[in-house]
Amino acid sequence: MDSFLFYKQFKLFYFKSISFLKSESKKKSTESVSAD
Repeated sequence: MDSFLFYKQFKLFYFKSISFLKSESKKKSTESVSAD
């Protein structure tokens, strides 16, 4: 039961970080010219 809860938390964190990285890479690709 406890490990299942940990797994759910991990999965939530995993998907959050994935979507965050995706949006960050999109920002970088669009603002790469103006940023540098």
